[in-house]
Amino acid sequence: MTGGLSQRIQRLMAVILLYLSPLFDQVESFSDYSLQRYRVESSVALRLSGSDFLRHNNHDQKDHRTTGDRVPQITTIDSLDEYLDFLRGNDAEEHNKLTVIKFYASWCKSCAKFGAKYRHLALEEGDQVDTDGRVLAAGRVRFAEVEFGANKHMCKSFGIKRLPYVHIHKGKAGKLEGFACGPSKFQQLVDKVKEYRDVDVDEILLKRELEEGQAFGNDIIQGLQEDQAMTNSTQSVFRI
Repeated sequence: MTGGLSQRIQRLMAVILLYLSPLFDQVESFSDYSLQRYRVESSVALRLSGSDFLRHNNHDQKDHRTTGDRVPQITTIDSLDEYLDFLRGNDAEEHNKLTVIKFYASWCKSCAKFGAKYRHLALEEGDQVDTDGRVLAAGRVRFAEVEFGANKHMCKSFGIKRLPYVHIHKGKAGKLEGFACGPSKFQQLVDKVKEYRDVDVDEILLKRELEEGQAFGNDIIQGLQEDQAMTNSTQSVFRI
């Protein structure tokens, strides 16, 4: 008997909420999110029993606490000193992590679209923190951002002429990449993060030395070929 009465009370409350919901539209302080939440929960309550409704409501609140309050840690950089401090990190572990820095402008529409994807990438690959800045989960990549308008001199010293723009660094290997990256080419950044994220810094340095050595060798070969071509040309002139 008590259970049936409880269910009837739940259904009655749901009906009352549905009838009152139009009045909420006239209350300016009542947020759209709250209004939508009341309407959804009212319709759900009509279909669920009393105990199921309570479990549904408690589960929703739990999800809000565990996911809604988790945000990516993206450091704001406002000077060259802060830029260098970010690269150095607070300790050796931070210093050796892959670091990604985006350059954007507050008036740039492409930057806004890029920024939404950037935050999602930072949430997947970087540190996750709560609203008080406490780290909930440590990531393998560190993320930061620089607003162009507030740091024009620094951005111009980096040769940044298009936005959004990205710098990628890793420990003593220094700067690995620097490129303009619009929202339609965001996958390029994702691919670069995956390419460098788990690679040891010494491997990066070795690969760079090999590439530089190969380039130097190619220059030498090209020089020898040009000298040989000039010698052959001179010999042909003497034969004539």
